[in-house]
Amino acid sequence: MILNRRSYLLALALLLVPGACTKSPAVAEEGYFGIRVSADTEILDLTKAETVLDDADAASYILTLSREGESLWSHTYEEFTASGNYSKVQAGNYTLTAENVTPETAVKGRGCVRLEGTAGFSVRGGRTTEVGLCCKCANAKASVEF
Repeated sequence: MILNRRSYLLALALLLVPGACTKSPAVAEEGYFGIRVSADTEILDLTKAETVLDDADAASYILTLSREGESLWSHTYEEFTASGNYSKVQAGNYTLTAENVTPETAVKGRGCVRLEGTAGFSVRGGRTTEVGLCCKCANAKASVEF
């Protein structure tokens, strides 16, 4: 009887041990994204061409990364590319905004053309997503002469 009771308790303990072990918490998958900034020059030179900006032209553009309406970071394009051409983020949906000047700066600098672009994108774990932003004229100035 003692042997059967010990065997029963041992078998019960072996069944409970795997349930007592907890797995480490799931790590959120991460992915990468890269950025290409372009400008719609329709307003600037009356053509309908989209010009991909080189790093020198895009260097001062302000990039803002958001997720679910919350701003995660804001850097210049030059700062972004200085740390590598890609950024590591958790998998999910994001919004990226690029602008050559802030609205406040555009108001202070009369005649300053403000270009802005916004793109929504998704990052999947273990993958790289390329994000293209086309910045268009976000302010306008009209002169009327009689």
